[in-house]
Amino acid sequence: MTFRKHADLAAFLVVTYGLAWLVALPLWLQNEQPGEVFATPLSSVLTSTALMILPAVGVLAAWLVARRTGQSWSWGRDVGLTLGPSRRRTIGLIGLGWFGTSLIVFASIALSVVLGLLALDLNGLSVLREVQRLPVVSQPLSDSLLELLPKIASIVFFEPLLLLLPALGEEVGWRGWLVPRLQRYGIWVALLLSGVIWGAWHAPYTLLGYNYPNLGAWAALMVIGLCTFYGVVLAWLRLRSGSVWPAAISHAALNSSANVVLLIGDADAPYNPAIANVTGVIGWLVLGCVAVVLLRRWPVPATAALTSAGEVRTTP
Repeated sequence: MTFRKHADLAAFLVVTYGLAWLVALPLWLQNEQPGEVFATPLSSVLTSTALMILPAVGVLAAWLVARRTGQSWSWGRDVGLTLGPSRRRTIGLIGLGWFGTSLIVFASIALSVVLGLLALDLNGLSVLREVQRLPVVSQPLSDSLLELLPKIASIVFFEPLLLLLPALGEEVGWRGWLVPRLQRYGIWVALLLSGVIWGAWHAPYTLLGYNYPNLGAWAALMVIGLCTFYGVVLAWLRLRSGSVWPAAISHAALNSSANVVLLIGDADAPYNPAIANVTGVIGWLVLGCVAVVLLRRWPVPATAALTSAGEVRTTP
């Protein structure tokens, strides 16, 4: 009886983790040094597309198990694909997830600059030109801003829409299904453990140095830390709205806006992604402060009450 009670959760984790290792296998079979393996076109496809749909496949496995064990199932209640009990609130939280996430990234960059952990090159745009393989030429700040503003506007306003579907593939699993499922064991279990599980799921890639190439396998711990702090914010969006869409757009916005540093960084003074920017300890600090403010000002219910329509009912 106990196994039946947790069979859907076990199926989700086994399928999601197992497929992540299976998809990553070609990267492990390459004869590359840790960190260098992600410079290949194959790695780009595996990490940006194939990997991000796996949690949705895990939800399908949980659904099949739930059907076989006689558990009730609703795609609205268990995954949050509707707009929740209050469409107005959900739409507001979609906007908050979209633009608020970009503000978190900008705040992390600004704090990193103030603390001397990140150098900017607003006149030469050397990192941007290095990525574009163009010669670095110093220019007036006004010209640099004219070059930067359209790119930053695209990152903030348009690219999250392009990245929404892959992000939804992840969020359907982690925040859409897993967070409400873990909430049965307590709100803090749902908020924190879901982030740890999410971060550890990246291990087939992070053990190879993904996102932190200079750290090698230690990158796995850094990603778990980042996912735990950011996961609390995403879980809050999910539970406050009763919908997965605010978390999905926030995830897409982070994937987009995290690249802002490539537009304004200094190629002659590369920063440490484990310390600066939203990926580093500075980002954890900003995310932690945001999470505390959100949870204190607009707390989520200790136990989720599920409506017959299948959404999480939240307190005003």
